[in-house]
Amino acid sequence: VGSINNIAPSIQTSGCLQEISFNYSTSCFAETLHFDWSPSIAGDTSVAWLDPINDSVTVHVYTDSLTYDSTFTFLYNPPSPNVAANVITTLCQRTITLTPSSNCDSSVFHYVWSPSFAGDTNVAVISGYSGLVTVHAYNDSLTFDSTFHFQITLPQMNVTPTNDTICAGQSTQIFASGDQQYSWSPSSGLSSTSNSSVTASPTLTTTYTVMGSCNDSAIVVIHVNPNPVTSAGPDTTICFGQQVQLIAGGGNTYQWQPVSGLSNSGISNPIATPTVSTTYTVLITNQFGCSNTESVVIFVTYIPQIYAGHDTTILINSSYLISDASTDGFTYFWSPDSWINNISVVNPIVTPLITTTYILTSVSAEGCIVSDSVVIYVDQNLYLYFPSAFSPNGDGVNDIFHPVFYNVSDYHLKIFNRWGELIFETNDPAAGWDGKYKGEDQEVGVYVYYADAKGFSDGVFKSLQGNITLLR
Repeated sequence: VGSINNIAPSIQTSGCLQEISFNYSTSCFAETLHFDWSPSIAGDTSVAWLDPINDSVTVHVYTDSLTYDSTFTFLYNPPSPNVAANVITTLCQRTITLTPSSNCDSSVFHYVWSPSFAGDTNVAVISGYSGLVTVHAYNDSLTFDSTFHFQITLPQMNVTPTNDTICAGQSTQIFASGDQQYSWSPSSGLSSTSNSSVTASPTLTTTYTVMGSCNDSAIVVIHVNPNPVTSAGPDTTICFGQQVQLIAGGGNTYQWQPVSGLSNSGISNPIATPTVSTTYTVLITNQFGCSNTESVVIFVTYIPQIYAGHDTTILINSSYLISDASTDGFTYFWSPDSWINNISVVNPIVTPLITTTYILTSVSAEGCIVSDSVVIYVDQNLYLYFPSAFSPNGDGVNDIFHPVFYNVSDYHLKIFNRWGELIFETNDPAAGWDGKYKGEDQEVGVYVYYADAKGFSDGVFKSLQGNITLLR
């Protein structure tokens, strides 16, 4: 007698169908095993299929002799539906497609998009948007209910800087990023209208816009401040040792170079005392921080060498040659023009009646003037001196008796012999006694003189008397 062993049903899913099959083994058993399906989805076979319509089935399994008799019940358990997401990317657009699969109960799927790029559809075409997109997908039987999240990143234009300030005539660099194509406008003042990096040199404050491939854009404002309207004055020629005031204008701050020879390098109008010809440059900055540079040349010319001579003292009514005066000037002259024989020569003769300061002025070919002075002191005091002897022998030496004098105005001389006889008299200090009286030579011996005189300028009266020896 045999037996049926290991009757075990199995269910295999294929798409929306589920295959029911019985596997078994017999041992020395000759009877047939029967399968009675209800509903009759299959004949007397060990295999049957469940589907969404025949979603419940019972099978009676038995042998002819009923040595095996059993009933099995199977319920349709379809696979859960699924939704596959696909994103197609182009430069400026994203296409999201949700495709359901294994929808074995034929339930209708629904889609809720946020933002609302599409209606109740499984396809959304997104352009001009960057950010999070969500879609709630579900079917009527709610065998599928899920939310999908998509991060959409489209080209986003960025620009650096967004604001900049330059001075007129300057340039600035602008950098754009975030896209593959760039279009700048307006084109005025730009080095390029299609590069990501451009040099902007506008003449006026300008707002530039850069557009990308997906209508993404950014703006940058370039403010243009005016440069100062400046000046540094005309070039000037000075003489060595002189100074000149520099005059710059048009700004708020000033910085002069070089600083040597300047009283203050940080003001608009410093005093310059250069020792050689110098080009001074000034950086002038206005209230906007915009600067301009000006320059001015100060030419330094030589001054003549000059010497008016040494101071000296002369007697009144005497002359003096200023012999040691010198100059290398182009022209020269003396002043004052009193008691001088020629004001246009270097070494004039002067005959001042009073102490006088004579000034020698020399002028170079470039017009540089230099002066030096000499003082001629005039001795106006009365001076009267008589020698103690003379020898009127005709040898031409000391033949006349007369005084050494100066500054004498009123003069009277008398000479007497030893008997008191007046033998010579004169009012002229330059006239002297020749040793004769009434045409006759007088004897060798001692004679007496009396002299009266008054000072030329001070009016002081002076009387002298003494002996004079006549020798042969």
